[in-house]
Amino acid sequence: MSISQRSHEYALLRWIDLESTKIDERLISILTDYELGDLHNKKANIIKTNLKNPKVLLCSFFAEWCPNCHYDAITIQKLFSNYEAMGLKIVLTMDYSSKEKSLSFVKKYELKMPIAFGELGEKNEEKRNHTQFYQFRKALGDTRGWGAPFHIIIKNGDQNNVGIIMGEIDENQIMCFLKEAL
Repeated sequence: MSISQRSHEYALLRWIDLESTKIDERLISILTDYELGDLHNKKANIIKTNLKNPKVLLCSFFAEWCPNCHYDAITIQKLFSNYEAMGLKIVLTMDYSSKEKSLSFVKKYELKMPIAFGELGEKNEEKRNHTQFYQFRKALGDTRGWGAPFHIIIKNGDQNNVGIIMGEIDENQIMCFLKEAL
């Protein structure tokens, strides 16, 4: 079955107050301490680095082999094109694949936003279970195995109240949110 024949797995945006949610402090640190490699293997904190000016920061996590990530790539590129000038910043983290395959995915969809590489450069279930990202998703109740696509939304730099989308972005919902937030 080709990617275009696969069904969509839309998920709604939900807001989580991390200060009042019963989540282990170590896992919340993914938002403040989570470092990923860039194209030049330089480590950077994707949240801190990109929270400087945007009204809304969207951190998306994709895997190049994930059919729903292929669908969402079109959506996030559209959002990036339409809302970047208004204060939307998008950072894409490619996970569970080699850099070469990830970059091929980015090129295929002409994704122009900053790109980072996740903790795991291969599709390995045993290693995945030990990543910070996996532990964070599970603490939030994400029951999916690989958890891609996954989106974190931070509005006006507030890292204590974050938006989470565990699956494909519902385009109508996110556009309504962005029109209000920007």
